[in-house]
Amino acid sequence: MPYSTNTGFFKTKDGRCWEVNTGPNLSPLYTDILQRLVGQLEAMESHYARVFCFRFDLHLTEYTDNSTTVSRLFSLVVQALKRRYKTPNIGYLWVREHEKAKQQHYHCVFFLDGSKVNHFNTIQTTIDDYWAAFEGGHVQGCGFKVLPRGDSHAKAEIIYWLSYLAKVRGKANGKGKRYRPSQTKRYGVSRVKMKAKNCALVDKKEKPHTDDIFTSLAFVGRGS
Repeated sequence: MPYSTNTGFFKTKDGRCWEVNTGPNLSPLYTDILQRLVGQLEAMESHYARVFCFRFDLHLTEYTDNSTTVSRLFSLVVQALKRRYKTPNIGYLWVREHEKAKQQHYHCVFFLDGSKVNHFNTIQTTIDDYWAAFEGGHVQGCGFKVLPRGDSHAKAEIIYWLSYLAKVRGKANGKGKRYRPSQTKRYGVSRVKMKAKNCALVDKKEKPHTDDIFTSLAFVGRGS
């Protein structure tokens, strides 16, 4: 069974700590999703001086016991955006949730080269067009943020903002009913590889000190 946390802080495998959107009165967060989220954000940071993060939700018209449609959507949109922006790397994460509505919904984020993308209009239009073509549900944009490479304050804010996607609520069992079939994945994630020579976190001199991160947490990432 996947591990979860509700301490308000999350430690990555290399020992750095980040504030996340949970606590005693909030839904716990799955740590495996948080690890993959931070990993893909930092992989994109290693390739690009600026990472453009676009968050959106997908709503379906009917319940399905799998996520085939969403997987297909991401495959097509990634291909289209790579052609549009002439970029080899696009990161993403989607999570499946099912609570009170009859059908499930998905929380999603795209990570793109921020030197080529400075607004989400083209991205959302591309998603809208594909989603309308084979689902008929609607896409809800949830804003964007930009990560300049090596900016630990901006990263702390983005990780807090996106950590909502990892919440346990809606992803497993509820009120005696299994909302997500056991064979259906809780999330899907890209596989962008780290480009070590350009990663600001590889050189120990550039690695943010844990104390600095904790100091910054008091004024960044509070759901802004």
